[in-house]
Amino acid sequence: MRSCSYSTGWKWFFIVVGVVFAAAAATCFAADLPLFGLALAPMAGVPWIVLQERIEYDDQRIVHRTLLRTHSMLRASIRGRRLYVYQHGIREVALISELPSEKPLKVPGMFALDPELRDWIQELPDLDQQERESELQRLVEQFGTDTVAHRRPMAKVLNALGLACAAWAWFWPRPYHPVLIANIAVFAAAFFTAVRSRGGYAVDSSRKDPRPSLGPALIFPGLAIALRMSLDVRLVSWTRPLLLAAGAGAIIAVALLLTAPRERQKPWLFLLWAPIFAAAPFGALVYANVALDRRPPVRYEAVVQGKYIAHGKRTEWRLRLEPWGPFEEAKDEEVSRASYARVKPGQQLTVRLYPGRLDIPWFVVELP
Repeated sequence: MRSCSYSTGWKWFFIVVGVVFAAAAATCFAADLPLFGLALAPMAGVPWIVLQERIEYDDQRIVHRTLLRTHSMLRASIRGRRLYVYQHGIREVALISELPSEKPLKVPGMFALDPELRDWIQELPDLDQQERESELQRLVEQFGTDTVAHRRPMAKVLNALGLACAAWAWFWPRPYHPVLIANIAVFAAAFFTAVRSRGGYAVDSSRKDPRPSLGPALIFPGLAIALRMSLDVRLVSWTRPLLLAAGAGAIIAVALLLTAPRERQKPWLFLLWAPIFAAAPFGALVYANVALDRRPPVRYEAVVQGKYIAHGKRTEWRLRLEPWGPFEEAKDEEVSRASYARVKPGQQLTVRLYPGRLDIPWFVVELP
């Protein structure tokens, strides 16, 4: 039988990993750290175990061998092939048996397959393609050829607008109000387009699904406005808008599931979609509460107790304000670097407390 194994690049990668672990274990033993050395030494042998994996085949059979197990499959018993794509672009071909109880035989994408084995696999029926064609036929029967053909350009336009508006809000939110309104409008347009299509659009993307996806238009604008509001607005309490947004996200997820027959078969998607789709209602709610608030503020004076620089994933310049208004304890406020340099401990700052259009109080600290 002919055989194939990992490509040269992956072989060298595993060899280097094994050498690194062996060197680390030797260093621990030399430094009188035997417990760490004993923990690292077995890891040096793992790459050797992995490199024993190989695929063997002839005209009638294919065999997947590892050091611990062997899985073989007759060519006559193979129903077809599927392509699985994992994180970081790692792929593998799964050979599906005619017997439902038999596990797929997987050919790792990290293997260097010879031309004969590639042809051997390519001659098998492509089950992914068959599923796409079947789903496309169902869509044509349900919506008509013209409707299916016109949906892909619409999805491209909405997704492009969603990505562009989200980038606009993230990197350069000027002018401020139009960029937020644009993100809200794109999300709303994508949502109503998906619901009205009754399953004609996909929410996520899949190789097996021929429907155009509205995922970028439904996800990125909502995340953008939620991020902008969390950075730009100061609320006395975030509890109420978060609870309202969670409820709205659940309603949006249910509406998308109920109007899409394919997604309705996967009720667990609700748990994934509800928190994601809560971002847009959260951002829109906080923005409306602030932008539509016309009532006059109550002014307070707050004394700066101190200031400090927080170093983490990003540098933050913070002022610590003495208790004021609704706050019974000292509160930290993030400010710009320039404002941080101008404000001195003991200085008195004016704080404007607004009631909020939706009765969610918010405030602004006046900085020099």
